[in-house]
Amino acid sequence: MRTLYTMVEDGFGNPSTTGELTGDFWRDLVTLVLVLGAAIMCLAAGVGLLKFPDVLARLHAATKPQVLGVILVVADVVFSTPTVGTITMGFSIIFFQALTAPISAHMVGRAAYRTGKFTSDVLIRDELRGRNHLLGLDYPDPEDYSEPTAEPAIDEDPTRA
Repeated sequence: MRTLYTMVEDGFGNPSTTGELTGDFWRDLVTLVLVLGAAIMCLAAGVGLLKFPDVLARLHAATKPQVLGVILVVADVVFSTPTVGTITMGFSIIFFQALTAPISAHMVGRAAYRTGKFTSDVLIRDELRGRNHLLGLDYPDPEDYSEPTAEPAIDEDPTRA
């Protein structure tokens, strides 16, 4: 069984007395750093999805750290087994993740904006305000949406049917 601190062997299978570490140690160390970084990024994405207040803020948590976590895991796989097939597949995965995640986040953000499912007071600049009619859309502007009530009204008289 290979351990993290495998010593360099001489030509006869005996451990070297120089105390040098093999390339396996450095490969394991890089793997540890990449996988730990990916786990931290995925944890940050999950916490952000739970803690951020609205859709637009959650989009950042769902896309940016998650894509970086996937890139770190794929980079670890490519680093650990550097074959032509693995490198090609790794670059393909990274390319398509980096391509599709921002596009899907943009589409979800646009849908949230059009339906008014976001907190408008956190926007620094609203470039889409008043442009729905220019785009030929039947959606009202977000400021036209009424604020939802906190709780539905409850009838106080239980005898009424």
